[in-house]
Amino acid sequence: MVYMVLDLEWNQPPPYRPRKALASPLRNEIIQIGAVMLDPSFKPIDEFRAAIRPVYNRVLHAHVAKLTGLEQADLDAGMPFSEAISLFRQWCGNDNCTILTWGNDDVSILQQNMAHYALEQGWIAAWYNLQPIYNRQMEAGKNQVSLKNAAAALGVDLDIPAHDALNDARITALICGKLDLQAGLAAAGAEANNETSVRKLQARLSLLGFKTKKAVLADPRVTTVICPVCHAKMESLPFASQSRNKMITLSTCAEHGTYFVRIKMACLKDNGWTVHQLVYNCDDEARALYAQKSAPEQA
Repeated sequence: MVYMVLDLEWNQPPPYRPRKALASPLRNEIIQIGAVMLDPSFKPIDEFRAAIRPVYNRVLHAHVAKLTGLEQADLDAGMPFSEAISLFRQWCGNDNCTILTWGNDDVSILQQNMAHYALEQGWIAAWYNLQPIYNRQMEAGKNQVSLKNAAAALGVDLDIPAHDALNDARITALICGKLDLQAGLAAAGAEANNETSVRKLQARLSLLGFKTKKAVLADPRVTTVICPVCHAKMESLPFASQSRNKMITLSTCAEHGTYFVRIKMACLKDNGWTVHQLVYNCDDEARALYAQKSAPEQA
């Protein structure tokens, strides 16, 4: 079995403008693919890098530029997304590719981009989020540990710039070598096979650089929910407050049914507010939670 450690970088639409807020049908558009191939003993044996020229979000977002160090010329010089995926698939070398990522975002956004271009996805046999494996083996609880902090805790010392897709994949690959990955993947697979009613993430939208929380909630990119299957705009119930910085709703696609949606906001001090729109399959527990939080308070 050969594993692919994958990391992506993506661009976003420019800050909110009334007539252009929803102009892009692909709100997180991949601009970099970085991957490291591991042999059966989880040692790095090859690397892959691709720079991609965006079609919709052609102007490099200021916060993405600050985060990644990329310049507009880097985007302009990239290849089409479909070509990059074709090269990546050839590099993987088979149709039973197992992908390892640090967090859930990369695979979700990869699936969205591939679905938008109607690219076949069956060659990706399985993917695993390494964060829960790290948390379990390092007794780190349930909080999401950043790649930087995990590398520091495990003594991974690789002095390269972060938030470059290949560099982050290299760091993640070295973390794999510090974990009992064989046991971790086996446990993760057993948990997946035993799931009965698990709320699974279907899509994720992340936006950066809001000056205030009020600006977050006023932006239609945040409050408009897109069906993760057909990418049509869904009809949403009024958002209800789950907690101080979390909002929830139920959104319905006429063709693909109802989804549970959570908005998570956080203030990053110097970088302003960031927001994540998370779209899940809807179960009875999610419906009950929304009913509870949206119910009017009793006097």
